[in-house]
Amino acid sequence: MDTTILLALDALDGLETAEVLQSIVDASADGVCLIELGVDGEYRYLAANPAYRRLFFPAEQPVAGRRLAECLPEQVASDLELNCRQCLSGGKSISFRESVDPPGSGRVRETTLLPFTNTSGSVTAIAAVCNQVVEAADRIDTLAQIDRYLPGFIYELEQGPDGAFRYTFLSSGVQALLGVPPAAAMRDANLLLDRIHRDDYPGVMAETAAQAETLAPWRGVFRMVRASDDAIVWIECYDTPQRLGDGGIRWVGYANDVTQRVELEQQIRKLAHFDSLTGLPNRNQFMERADQALIMAQRDGSSLAVLYVDLDGFKAVNDCYGHAVGDEVLRVSADRMGACLRAPDILCRLGGDEFVIVLPMIAGRANAATVATKVLQAVAEPIVLPDQVTRVGASIGVAVYPADGDDLRVLMGQADFAMYTAKRSGSGQIVYADSLGESEHP
Repeated sequence: MDTTILLALDALDGLETAEVLQSIVDASADGVCLIELGVDGEYRYLAANPAYRRLFFPAEQPVAGRRLAECLPEQVASDLELNCRQCLSGGKSISFRESVDPPGSGRVRETTLLPFTNTSGSVTAIAAVCNQVVEAADRIDTLAQIDRYLPGFIYELEQGPDGAFRYTFLSSGVQALLGVPPAAAMRDANLLLDRIHRDDYPGVMAETAAQAETLAPWRGVFRMVRASDDAIVWIECYDTPQRLGDGGIRWVGYANDVTQRVELEQQIRKLAHFDSLTGLPNRNQFMERADQALIMAQRDGSSLAVLYVDLDGFKAVNDCYGHAVGDEVLRVSADRMGACLRAPDILCRLGGDEFVIVLPMIAGRANAATVATKVLQAVAEPIVLPDQVTRVGASIGVAVYPADGDDLRVLMGQADFAMYTAKRSGSGQIVYADSLGESEHP
């Protein structure tokens, strides 16, 4: 034994007691060493027991007086020196964990730093006690075995009492899925956490903080940006948190790529609420939005108009050129009508060649007339297709709240009837519900 740890501390008066305790330290399965900060600002070993030597040093290599930076791997030395500085500045014991190379091997080392002070209260040395956390190694080995049978990746994420995150396990699937090497993310958790889409990041972090309080299992679906090509990947995570002895939190979870599923769900929702041909809101979506617009008009005391639009000459185009050309005419006509409207206005294809428009927040009929005229002119413009040029016209019926009714369905009925009156009058006509005689109303 080249240096006596407890004698080096000069904390014991009795040589016999010191020798007994030294024997205990030497026999310990945990690695124990003594570290001091030199006047040159370098951290150096004063002593180390056999278990510590087996962890870090070749047999018979001298320890006393050597700098941490020359004895340990660069990242291990850097982490140990950082924690030593915190221990010295705080004057309190601290514990930390680190993965043992190679990352993902399942070996995790836990180190506790204990400050020793002199009679004046100054820290003169730091004792470090290191052990292999067998429970963590067994748990991570189990995770690695499970990973063989799953797509996506498994992770173990810890948040220390200082709020810092670090991955203690990441399976190899994370690199295939998100382009982040597991070893790199285990050294710096932000390499992976920062891949969360910036619009989703605040929500994910807020849910993580709430989870840390409740310790409830979590399921989250959010976007991440793949490092290799900046592609958007939808990720679904399942994890369960547990509180650690030092007050930190550990999450063990599974993440998988659900991009195809999310995109399919989005398509299904779109089909449920939007017209597949024109992309406009369908009847159900339209009624929900139009009802809300009328409620706002009633609350604010503003006017609202409903315009029923039926394309003139569409059947002839469809019959002459076929359904493909007819579909393109519907798409072009819908785009032209939409270009005449404001952001809050609502345009819907009811079916066939019938459309309905709601104009919220208008002053009255004059505003509705202006928009109806624009729509009529836009729709009547020639439509240039790859093999021919064609055109359609429009007949429009207009009803205005509150003059023509105070219920959406009543207003739609009035506008619909006015539109058929316009159609009977010839192509390119606009008819207002309030201009119809009593006998002409539905």
